[in-house]
Amino acid sequence: MIYIFGGLLWYTSIRMIIQKEEKKIELEKNIAVKILKKFMPVNLSLVGNKFIVRINGVMHATPLLVGLAIIELTDLVFAMDSIPAVLAIT
Repeated sequence: MIYIFGGLLWYTSIRMIIQKEEKKIELEKNIAVKILKKFMPVNLSLVGNKFIVRINGVMHATPLLVGLAIIELTDLVFAMDSIPAVLAIT
């Protein structure tokens, strides 16, 4: 099984090297942005190094907050994944 995943890594790395044009990332189509928009307005432009900006008295999330939310969600998933391993050891 490890050889299959290794082959997949080689395949994707070669595809990335050979790729001629860069794909444009459209933030408004990103699922994380769509979910965050349900909770607060999202400003899709970077404003320095701020996570939240106030525009006309309304707080807006920036792409930095979207990235932070994704990282924290991933951290939560890995923490939940390790619970059975900890219980198996004890």
